[in-house]
Parts: sequence; C-alpha cells; structure tokens
Amino acid sequence: MFSVIFPGQGSQIVGMGKDFYDKFSVVKSLFNEADEVLGVSLSKIILEGPKDELNLTINTQPAIFLISYSIFNVAKKEFNIDLNQAKCFAGHSLGEYSALSCAGYLNFADTIKL
Repeated sequence: MFSVIFPGQGSQIVGMGKDFYDKFSVVKSLFNEADEVLGVSLSKIILEGPKDELNLTINTQPAIFLISYSIFNVAKKEFNIDLNQAKCFAGHSLGEYSALSCAGYLNFADTIKL
C-alpha cells in the first residue's frame, strides 16, 4: 500500500519546476492552460519571479498546485507510474487541493481557480 502526499504553501521558490517545464511537453501545456484560465502569466512568476510576487498568497497557492499537478502527471504519463492505485491522497493545507485534483475529484481548471 502506498500514499501520495502533496506540499502546502511555504514550499515555493522561484524557478521551481523549471527542469520539468524544460523537459516535458505535458508540463508546458499545463503551465499554458493555467495562464489562460487565470488570465495572468503564472508561468513567468514561477520561473522568473520576482520572489516577492511569487510569495503573495494569490500567486503562491496556484503555483504550488500547478507544480504538484505537473509532477504528478509527469510520473503518470512519462514514467508510467500508476499513482491512481494509491490508497490515500493527502496534502498539507493547500496540498489538499492538489490531492483532490490528482485523485480525480476536481478538474485542473476548477482547481487552479480555487
């Protein structure tokens, strides 16, 4: 038995997820979708900063969700890891939204808006 656990606010740093963004098209697609849904360039804030802007809750929460969701999808789609066989999905604070979305209870667009 295994579980999937997601981080909460406070784990953000400028440039987080850049290696995934550069290497996997699924991550670029998710970043583009997030930018479209939110109407702001969250991608630029995540990848380039500034740190003060990333640390604003209005940016931090969707940013951490986006990174968590992206890594989850890379593990599933690029490495064929069947994470949906997990017995438990959990998250710390904001990570609860990542857990709900990755477990299939909330769709990506709705969750990034929340």
